[in-house]
Amino acid sequence: MFKFNIMHYAVIWKIQTDPIVFGEDVNIKCIVSAGACHINQTRQWTGGKGYKLLALNGHTTDDSKYEMKIHTSDLSFDLTVKNFSADDAFTEYTCLCGKEQFRDMLMLNKTENIRMPSYDDIHDNSYVKDMKLYLNVTLMKMHSLPNCSLQYNDETKILKTSSFKKGLHTYDIIRYNETISLFNLCSITWFVNCIVGEKSFQTNHKTDKCGTNSDTNIRNLSIGISAAAFTCILVFGLFVYLKREYCFRRNANIEGKEQQSSATTSRQEEDVPMLTAS
Repeated sequence: MFKFNIMHYAVIWKIQTDPIVFGEDVNIKCIVSAGACHINQTRQWTGGKGYKLLALNGHTTDDSKYEMKIHTSDLSFDLTVKNFSADDAFTEYTCLCGKEQFRDMLMLNKTENIRMPSYDDIHDNSYVKDMKLYLNVTLMKMHSLPNCSLQYNDETKILKTSSFKKGLHTYDIIRYNETISLFNLCSITWFVNCIVGEKSFQTNHKTDKCGTNSDTNIRNLSIGISAAAFTCILVFGLFVYLKREYCFRRNANIEGKEQQSSATTSRQEEDVPMLTAS
């Protein structure tokens, strides 16, 4: 028969935060068996990047990064790693109580972990042209693969991952490429919403108001041509009207002057005395 030796540790630490979310706090608990140490003995955390002293008897070496809590109901004590980052993972941590200690590496593959992309790691090069939305979104340095959907106006489209490149502990590159026909939509507002576990993030909202749609450009061009033609006709009609008005007034002035000249001549003839023969 086979015999299995079950390892029993007087002191052991375990991750209490599940899932681990990069950028948020992570709690590690040092569990101490009864009789392993006394309540008045030293309790200590060592490890992290550079493997150094982190906390001792409730006090930390860096309050902005670590917090230590000692439980009064038992001998256990906690270490909170604030703003968890890649430097805090895959490194060793040791909890010590009296003469008993436990040392182990904080491995992310032992628990679910979420790493959201930073603002600079989200690249959205999507655009609208010829009544189509060309979706081009790239996500970098995140874990795990997200569930993403395209939200545009009142529509929702589930996106499929076009390609990805997996690194050692993260997905270095995740791409989404889609072409969406917009039919007769003139104005469109869109963004991509991604969910990882209970966490989510969105790309910046973008809006296109027919500025790049060729059909709309043609329609706007036709309207512009029609307006220009109407303006030309209006100006030409006004020109013709003014010219006719000018000619009419000029002719009226000429006729008036002729009538006035005839009247003057008649009066002069009447003023000349008649000569009679003697």
